[in-house]
Order: sequence, then structure tokens, then C-alpha cells
Amino acid sequence: MVVLAFCCGSVDMYSQVDSTYIKPFHFQYSARAFVAKNTFSLNIDTENRKGITFEPNNPVLLGLGFSWKNSSLNFGYGFSSMREKDKGKTKTLDFQYHHYGEQWILDLYVLNNKGFYREDKDVVHLYPDLRISLFGAFSQYVFSGNKFSFGAAFDQNKRQLRSAGSWLLGGNVFYTSIKGQPAVDDAFYGDDKWNMQLGPNGGYAYSWVFAPNFYLAGSFSMGVNVGIEKEKDQRKFSVNPLLFGRVSAGYNGPDWTVNISALNNKVYVKYGDDYQRSLDPSQYKVTFVKRFDLKKEISFLKRDLRFPSFKN
Repeated sequence: MVVLAFCCGSVDMYSQVDSTYIKPFHFQYSARAFVAKNTFSLNIDTENRKGITFEPNNPVLLGLGFSWKNSSLNFGYGFSSMREKDKGKTKTLDFQYHHYGEQWILDLYVLNNKGFYREDKDVVHLYPDLRISLFGAFSQYVFSGNKFSFGAAFDQNKRQLRSAGSWLLGGNVFYTSIKGQPAVDDAFYGDDKWNMQLGPNGGYAYSWVFAPNFYLAGSFSMGVNVGIEKEKDQRKFSVNPLLFGRVSAGYNGPDWTVNISALNNKVYVKYGDDYQRSLDPSQYKVTFVKRFDLKKEISFLKRDLRFPSFKN
């Protein structure tokens, strides 16, 4: 499995950053190495059975990256030999883009997996024909982006000098599709289904700087989506909740960084008293960053590839 990501700079409404809370790095370039695990699971709870989880057999990703100004290029590869042999094979399209600007954050998902497994006590059940897709976007406005930095916590492109937090408000839209889902009990049979939903979300984020250069940051958001679902050749109006959590911890020194982070987005596609079904794209990552300057600047790196900014 190969992951190639290109990240551009801010799309934010410009605001004056409080330099007593957030400080940029004086080095122009950085190199990074990371180990990551991306998962995309289907979770089902019924009145009779709880915690039914279908998971892909994705290998751990090993990657390298290079950043300059507000742009970066990262490449990760998952070796097939690192899959768990007894849990089948998963064909994966996994693109996750996470942008952390001063005033706006944006998460984009293009996910399409075929081939899952389910563990039941000591038995592993394989579902090679189960295909799950999710396409969508999640975005939020950071009200106190002049003091709280998502980039410092999750992208390691700034330093958070003092503890700070911020309220978050935004919206999201998702299209999901499940094909070949097996029956989970006598009351709920397997069938093909799709769901289109959108709605608002809100939450809170906080970064705790508990010692010089050491931090623990996190955010939690909830949303309510409305949309249309198709199941058993019937289209119905649906209302479903959404949950999104992030956590990050590490050391963010002047010239090097070590960071551990986790993201989990829980998109409910069916929510009732006797049956809940959700899709959970998640990412767990360990990152090492070394910053530096070049004695002779490379000409094409003098330009920063960034979206236009709007200043007030």
C-alpha cells in the first residue's frame, strides 16, 4: 500500500498571531520520518450483540517527508510482508488529507477498501467480498487561532509556547457505501446500502504545555447529520450523529521534534435504539522531525505553494 500526500499552506482568513503563545521555527526546511497505521472499520451494535467489528488487514506504513515554508511532500509505503497472514488480504485505496491552518482545519477522505476480517474470541472470520467506501470532508473554524495552534500539535510546523484552547464550529459532508455486508444476527440481514449526509459540528480543542517544549493536545467534536439512505431498495430520510476526536503529545524543540498522534472519526450511517452502524476512519502515527537550513538555497524551493490568503 502506497500513500503519497502533498500539503499546501493556509486557506485561512488571516488573523494576527499572539507571539507570546505561538512561535514559528526559524529553520526553513525539515525532514521527517514516520510510522503510521491507517484503519477503516465497520462497527455494528444490535440489541442482541454488541461490538461487532469488521476490520481491514492493512500493513503498517513507513514513510519519509520533506517540508519547506508552508508546503510539504510525504511518501509512505506499507509492505505486504507486514500484514497479519491469518487475517486475509485487503485491497486499499486510502487517501487522508489533514490541513491545520491558523483559523481553519480541513480533513478530506477518499477511502475504498475490499476484504475485511472479524475476530470472534479466538476465531478469525474472513470477508473477502465486503467492500466499504467513504468519501467526504470535515472542516472547522478555530475561534482562538491566534493563541491555540492545531499546526503545532498535529503538523509540527509551529511551537505552542503557552497552554491555550479554542472553541470549534464547522460542517461536514459524507457519502458512504457498504456492499456485501454479512448478516450479523437473525433480525438484521446483510445487504448493500449507501448513505449521503451533511450537517453542522462543534467542539473544543486544548493544548497543555506542561514543560518547556513538551505538550499534550486534544480536541473533541460532535455533529448531527441529515441525509438520505438506501437499503433494501428503499430510500429513507435519516438523522445520524458524528464524533471526531484527536490527541497529540510530544517534544517540539527548536530543531527537532518527536510526536505521537491519533485521529478517530466516527461517522454513523444508521442510528436507532436497537441497531447502530458506523464507519470509523482512524490514523495512529509516530513522527520524528529534524529542521535545518541549507548553505545554498535551492531555487525552486524559494517559492511557497500555498492557497490565496484573505486579509482583513
